Amino acid sequence: MTTERQGGVLIFQCDKCPETYDATTGVWSDAWQEAKTEGWRAFKLNEVWCHSCPDCSSDFARHPT
Repeated sequence: MTTERQGGVLIFQCDKCPETYDATTGVWSDAWQEAKTEGWRAFKLNEVWCHSCPDCSSDFARHPT
């Protein structure tokens, strides 16, 4: 997942599609909690963490690449 900081807040991008989530905070743990509440998920594939938006979560778990 790409994470960017813009204007003091964090923006997450799905690893499977161009979908983004704009958090309301710049604190990573709080921002990720917001994203999870909105359906974003994290998956560990081998040694790499991947993250997905709500639309890609089930597909990403079955087909990570």
